[in-house]
Amino acid sequence: MADNENFLEEKLQDVAKHYITAKRNLLYSESSTHKVDLGVINEFRNSFDHVIKGVVNNDKTEFDKAIEHLRRAAYDSCESISMDSMLNIHRKINKYDSSIIVKILPTYYSDIYPRLQEIQEAISIEREKSDELFTKDDHLSKYVSLNSELIELDKTVSKAVIGMEKYYKKTMREKTKKSFIGLLKTLVIIIITAVITTYINNVMSTSSSDTETKQDLKEIPASHK
Repeated sequence: MADNENFLEEKLQDVAKHYITAKRNLLYSESSTHKVDLGVINEFRNSFDHVIKGVVNNDKTEFDKAIEHLRRAAYDSCESISMDSMLNIHRKINKYDSSIIVKILPTYYSDIYPRLQEIQEAISIEREKSDELFTKDDHLSKYVSLNSELIELDKTVSKAVIGMEKYYKKTMREKTKKSFIGLLKTLVIIIITAVITTYINNVMSTSSSDTETKQDLKEIPASHK
């Protein structure tokens, strides 16, 4: 009886460990994608069915099947996380000019972007080992760890984007102000130029009229004076 209780406790603890990992990834996946993955939910349901059968029948293989379903749930959630996080990061960061990115997040090009490339490559390699992800703890742990790091990078970029947006709006206001001032100066110059030109034309016109009048007076015969 004691051996049976120890067996059940050991197996349930093993199931619980995988359940916690799978649930954590599912919750983050749902919060980041705002979608419910019915396939992952189904894996949890199947896992629970095997746990019940394992307890009722005292069958080790049922617990192993339950863990396999939880591994698959964790893997599928990680798939959603990796794709969504990568897209989120690139979508958020690509809205801004490189000068703004460097200003607010100086480590993006030197550290974050290269690390994103490394993670993407590492995840691709782990996906090729999907069969091992469902049977070996070390492979699944590495895959989960890569996605956890990706989540943290996504959070870092998301926080920085708030500062980028503020800085972008500030620079746009300054550019608008400078453009307005520049336009105003141009208008003032145009008006002053027009006034001066008009004045000069008037002066020249008056001078020309005076000259013509004097010339006409000179041409009048003395007898007419």
